[in-house]
Amino acid sequence: MLSSKVPGYLADDIHLASESSARSLRSSSERKCSVTRVHSRFGDKCFAAAGPRIWNNLHANLRDKEVSWFLKRLIHYVTATAYYGGMDSRTIENGGQINTIYTDFEKAFDKVPHHLLLKKLQSYNLNVNVVQWIRSFLCYRKQRVKINGCYSGWADVISGIPQGTILGPILFIIYINDLPEICEQFARIYLFADDAKLFKHVICDEDHKALKLGLNALQDWSNKWLLKLNILKCKTIFFGRNINKNYTYFLQGTQLERLEHMKDLAVIFDNELNFVQHCKEKINTAYSYLGIIKRISYI
Repeated sequence: MLSSKVPGYLADDIHLASESSARSLRSSSERKCSVTRVHSRFGDKCFAAAGPRIWNNLHANLRDKEVSWFLKRLIHYVTATAYYGGMDSRTIENGGQINTIYTDFEKAFDKVPHHLLLKKLQSYNLNVNVVQWIRSFLCYRKQRVKINGCYSGWADVISGIPQGTILGPILFIIYINDLPEICEQFARIYLFADDAKLFKHVICDEDHKALKLGLNALQDWSNKWLLKLNILKCKTIFFGRNINKNYTYFLQGTQLERLEHMKDLAVIFDNELNFVQHCKEKINTAYSYLGIIKRISYI
């Protein structure tokens, strides 16, 4: 710890792959399970304990919040369309609709550039030794793949934040911390992990244009900090009673698909906010479990 370096053997990871996935290890869509050494996890827990020095500077959207808190805030905004702090008291009862853009960063945890992350860490005025320890933790890692007891050769890890560690999510939160400040001058933005949602109460074309500017600002931030957006997973949904479906939004020249309902944090939101789809899914799940219980009871 005092040397500001992580011993090489503690920074090494092993990626586990099942026999069925072995054929697709080179596929960009393959998600592996990373196993870090116990000593390494203990070390990053020690540094995570120093978190309060950082949390005070982090955006309120990203601090220690549970899923239920995000859902309540999301539903409150969509139904009441009131900004926190009294900035905007307009409600959807006064007309208009809530245009929402769901975005997704492509393999965000795996593609965070180390040099840019370290630059942001330095901007928080962290102790030099802490930054150097994190640099050692990130930049000098190696990994190999284990399949059915057989190991591949070691390879350098040139980007990404180690998953399965305590420090990893904290580093990612720090990395995207400035995104809300970039977008909220145009539209409301909520962040949860690597998902970003843009909202705007649209009454006139000016509101529609503001949301487009917010989307452009998010795209510019993505290009600057080298976190690519997964265009295929970016969608739009409009909430309201008399919805104007003519509004369109684009990313990199691709028109985003408009959906009638969207699953967000395990809750299905439909454009009329009656939650019929969500209730149907929960009822079907309950019936499935009931069928399992009945079958077990006859054994």
